[in-house]
Amino acid sequence: MITHNDGSIEIEAEDIHIPESEVDSIMRNFLHSRDVKTIETKIEDLKQTLLSLENNNNRLQKRFNEIYEEKWKDNELMEMKQKMERAIRERSYGFPLTEEERNRSYDWQRKHDSEVHSNPEGYHGASGGGFSYTFYPTGLGTTCDCFCNQCKARAIREAGAKWYDRCKELGGVCEVVGWEAF
Repeated sequence: MITHNDGSIEIEAEDIHIPESEVDSIMRNFLHSRDVKTIETKIEDLKQTLLSLENNNNRLQKRFNEIYEEKWKDNELMEMKQKMERAIRERSYGFPLTEEERNRSYDWQRKHDSEVHSNPEGYHGASGGGFSYTFYPTGLGTTCDCFCNQCKARAIREAGAKWYDRCKELGGVCEVVGWEAF
């Protein structure tokens, strides 16, 4: 043991006399208490980390649900917009034609103009009028024919009352909605 002028004492290892049997016990107790404190600290840190992760997960789940709900609303609004646009388009025809029926009619008109009348551009003057639609409402439903006005006029001149059959012979009729639909 060394005593300094400032009053401090320095203890050296030789000054400590602990029986060897007690050294093991003291070391075990020291390490055990130190390890237990370290383990308790680690467990507390893990608890805090888990709580933080749980809070973060809850926050992210809430945000995901909000975004999902917004997206669902956007999809619903888009579907409603498409239905409204389709209804407006169909309203302009007076009688409803589906998009498929309208496309079938347009395809037939282009083909008929090109093959029968040598008019691949489909030009019928400034006011159009090359084709007309005739709807036949019945108790079973409504059928629809699209007529080439040139072929129809020729069929009426040539066949009179039997003009429809003659117009079909000329290729001037497209059954847009036929009886097979019923």
